[in-house]
Amino acid sequence: MLTSTFVIIGCGFEGGASGKRGHGPGSSMVVRHVEDAKQFQNLLSQTEQLVVVMYSAEWCSNCRMIRPHFYNLSEQLTNIVFVEVDVDDAEPLARSAGITCMPTFHFFRRSARMGEFSGTKREKLERLLDELQ
Repeated sequence: MLTSTFVIIGCGFEGGASGKRGHGPGSSMVVRHVEDAKQFQNLLSQTEQLVVVMYSAEWCSNCRMIRPHFYNLSEQLTNIVFVEVDVDDAEPLARSAGITCMPTFHFFRRSARMGEFSGTKREKLERLLDELQ
């Protein structure tokens, strides 16, 4: 029997606060969580605003560093839809998106990918959000 292994590595490093998804400072009900391709496609096709997707995992230290900032941005930039995809909960979706390291951010408008970057550079995330709004 053939089995496949989905390996994802952490990308980039920049100092910052740590936090867990949905807990403590930086947690927010504004960030949507998507677990499958159908839910993901429905969200993209029904949303006119810019959508930013963070592919992450609980065990990823770089993801824990940028997550509080991502959640804070979701509360500040209410004209943008923020989505988090846990690669362990949504492995087929992450694989089809070509995710090879985390955190990776994809930016969509009307289902079309407008940009992407991997890493924890807050300034780059903010700049891309500003440019693509």
